[in-house]
Amino acid sequence: MASNTFTGTVPDLSNLVNLKSLHLYENDFSGPLPQSLQSLKSIESLFLSSNRFTGTIPESISLMSRTLTGLYLSDNYFEGTIPTHLCEFIGLEALFLDSNKFSGPIPSCFGGLSELKQLYLFKNELTGTVPQSLHKLKQLSKFLL
Repeated sequence: MASNTFTGTVPDLSNLVNLKSLHLYENDFSGPLPQSLQSLKSIESLFLSSNRFTGTIPESISLMSRTLTGLYLSDNYFEGTIPTHLCEFIGLEALFLDSNKFSGPIPSCFGGLSELKQLYLFKNELTGTVPQSLHKLKQLSKFLL
C-alpha cells in the first residue's frame, strides 16, 4: 500500500495479528495513529513515513510486538516530546523520527536500545543536550541530529 495517494485515516488493523511488516509510507493518511496498531502482535517493521499523521505517539503503541526492529515515522506532523515508551522495543534496530515537530529532550533511555543501528532525529524542535547514555549504543552506525 506504499507510495500511493490513499487519504483519510488508516483502517482498522486489529485483525492482522500475524502481520510481520506494514508499509503505508508515501501516502496522504492523516489524523492520529490508529489505536488498532496495538493489535499488531507479530509486527517486525512498521513504515508510516511521509504521510500527514498528527498528534503524539500514543502509549498504546508500546503494546505492539516486542520483536519490532524498525519503526519509521519520518516526515509527518507528530508533536510533543519523544515518548519514553519507545524504549520498550528493546530489539529496535532502526528508529526514524526525523522531519516532524517533536520538542524537548532526546530520551536518555534510548541508550538502552542496544541493538539500535540507525537513529534519525533531524528536522524537529528538540532541545537540551545529547544524552550521555547514547555512548552505550555500540551497534549505532547512523545517527542524524
